Amino acid sequence: MTARPEKYILDRSSGIVPQFQGVGVETSGDTTLVAARYGQRIRVYAVSLFSADDVVIYFRSDAGGTAITGSFDFHPRGDLVMPFSQVGWFETADGATLEINLSAAVYVGGVIVYGYV
Repeated sequence: MTARPEKYILDRSSGIVPQFQGVGVETSGDTTLVAARYGQRIRVYAVSLFSADDVVIYFRSDAGGTAITGSFDFHPRGDLVMPFSQVGWFETADGATLEINLSAAVYVGGVIVYGYV
């Protein structure tokens, strides 16, 4: 496997365009947040989420696919903030969707900032 050179979102020559996706999920299991693009990965640069009640979440590369983060345990009115990172926090596999997985049918809302790399 050949390593790809890293692309940084603030490097104007990278061609990465930051995109914003609102999150409003209340179904347990996997929910697609960002659609796949052939041959590209989805890199997440920032996350801000809150929950209405107790729930455990994590992010996956494709529905039913590989977990790409550990679990985040939300308590009532809990939140998760991953501030902007130029190198990103996590990313999907090539050509995979970005999924969020909820352990229960609890409302989770917020926003993510991502780019296709």
